Parts: sequence; C-alpha cells; structure tokens
Amino acid sequence: MYQNFSTDDFLQDPAFRKWVLQGTPSDDAFWADVLLNFPHQRVTIRQAREFLLTLHDQAEADFPSEQQVDSIYKQILENSQETPVRPLHRWSGWWVAASVGLLIAIGGWWFMQKNTPRIAYFDASRPLDSRLFEQVINTSATVQIVNLPDGSQASLEPRSQLQYRKAFADTIREVFLVGEAFFEVQKNPDKPFLVRANAITTKVLGTSFRVSAYEQDQQIKVMVKTGRVSVFPTQSQKHPDPEQDGLILTPNQQADFTKTDAHFTRSLIDKPIPIIPQTELLQFSFRNARLPEIFQAIEKTYGVELIFDEQQLSNCRLTTSLENENLFEKMDILCEAIGATYKLVDAQIIINSKGCD
Repeated sequence: MYQNFSTDDFLQDPAFRKWVLQGTPSDDAFWADVLLNFPHQRVTIRQAREFLLTLHDQAEADFPSEQQVDSIYKQILENSQETPVRPLHRWSGWWVAASVGLLIAIGGWWFMQKNTPRIAYFDASRPLDSRLFEQVINTSATVQIVNLPDGSQASLEPRSQLQYRKAFADTIREVFLVGEAFFEVQKNPDKPFLVRANAITTKVLGTSFRVSAYEQDQQIKVMVKTGRVSVFPTQSQKHPDPEQDGLILTPNQQADFTKTDAHFTRSLIDKPIPIIPQTELLQFSFRNARLPEIFQAIEKTYGVELIFDEQQLSNCRLTTSLENENLFEKMDILCEAIGATYKLVDAQIIINSKGCD
C-alpha cells in the first residue's frame, strides 16, 4: 500500500498522522515494518514526519497561517534529499482542503497534551487484538516461563504481563511488557527483537537481559547479562529514528530511564558477574604483582572499563588473594591497600590514587 506513496499521500493518510502525533507501541511496530519493507520510502516518510512535527510545534506557540504552512512545507522540500521532488503548485489544490483538517487534528492533539510531558507510553489497560496477539498475565507468586514463537524465552515475574504476536512478523520480533521479565533471546540478525516497556524500547539481535518497567515506578531499568543491547525512547522529538536518543549497553551494564524528564543514565548492575567462560576464569591470587596488571585482569573478567594512571601506579605491587570477593569488594580491598579511592561514572570505574613510593 505504502510502496509508492508520495509525501502528500502520507500527509493525507490518517494512520500516518495518528502515528506521528499520537503514536502507540502498536503504531510504532506497524511503521517499523513499513520502513523495513520499503526502505526506499525512508526519505519520503521522514519528510512528511518533519512537516507534521514542525506544524505541531508552530501550533503550540500560535496557529500558523496558510502562508506560513506553505513556507514550512516548501523549506522541508528544499532540505530533503528525496528525488524527484513534487512541485508545490501540483498539490496546492489539495492543500487548501487538507491544511484545515491537519491544523484541526494538530490543534486537538495540542489541547489534549498541553500539560502532559511528550513521552509515549504503552497502555497496559488496553489489550492488543486477541486474534493476532497472545497475552500472558502472571498472577502467581513465582516466576512464569513464557516460550515465544521464535524459541526465545521470557521469565515473567509476578504481577507482570507480556503480549506478543502469535506468529512474529517477517522482519521484526516484538513483545510488550508491563512489569518485569528476564529475556533469553535466540540470535537472528535478520529479525531484531524488540521489548516495548512503558516509554522505552529495548532492541537486541540475540542476548540475555532483564527489563523492569512497573507502571507505578518512576524509573524503568534495563540490565544486561550477555551480548549488546540498544535501549531508547519509544518516540523521539529530536530525531526521526528514536534509537539515536538511546544508549548501547554491554554485559554488567544497566540503563535507568526517568519518566518525569525522559532521561537515560548508564551505570553498572548491583552485582556484576564474570563474563568470560568458566574455563578461562583467572585465579585471583597475586604475588608481588603490579597493580595495573591486577586491574587489567579485573577488566577482562567483568568486561568493565577501569580508568587509572598506569604510570602513576607502576610502582604499586601487591600480594593478595581475591577469589571469593565480588567486583566491588575486590575494588575496595585493592584501593584500601594503596590509599586510593574509586567512583562509578557512566558504567566506568575511575580510580584516584597518588601512587606508591
């Protein structure tokens, strides 16, 4: 249907306007499929989306005149990379009628959302179409295992629910979460796996991670056990691609999303675990070892970056055994031994030391 749409075709399409101005996770999923199936339409869709959002911003300040609307659209056309560009005069007749409808639609959206932060949330109270989606609600007191259509698995916590297509689409695997679940995702580079949870989306190809997104909590958390995860707002007011506003997480990292200001922060999980195979685990027993070498062993074991001045610590040597301690206990012991301190900044451990004589 959308394969040959022009910019003004998209502007006339109610489903497109609803997605841009009032998009739900279901709308996001639908248009993600459109973009994946018709990649040649990316510029056209971006052009129409920018037009609607620009018009919306104008409406928030003061409703633009028809001349201002024409100017907005003309500027977007001139800045677009789309070729060929339809001349403005060829659709001016359509615009006389459609601009009024667009302004009314945008005006209604503005008045409804005037005092509401512009963050897109998954409405948990409204189940998706039961003909297409499975819904699992865990009312028990124990974790419930949910086997997904692609062989992936979700461990659903009590008081949580999961919705997903009975058969995943050809280009995307998508689930909708309210509450908390741990996911073990089957690898499939051709089909990204998306978890829509409240106001954020977590995207992976194949990995294991936990998402905590209870409706009553002010923060949403994503914690990575294995692999790499992209986490981003479900909708962005800055970029056509919301993923540009997100973070990339690696093992032992977590992202916290604050609902009130739509802000991400990255940190380490509470109890980082070794990421290398058991057979490669280092024996944390050191005899007269240089401290930078011990720190490098910790980096390799936990996949965590330690920031320190190697030259300043080159004279620091220790004999110690750290086989039973967790990451932070190891850091406490090592830093105390040389009178150093450390702090966490953006999932990195920064060590402050005056060195050793």
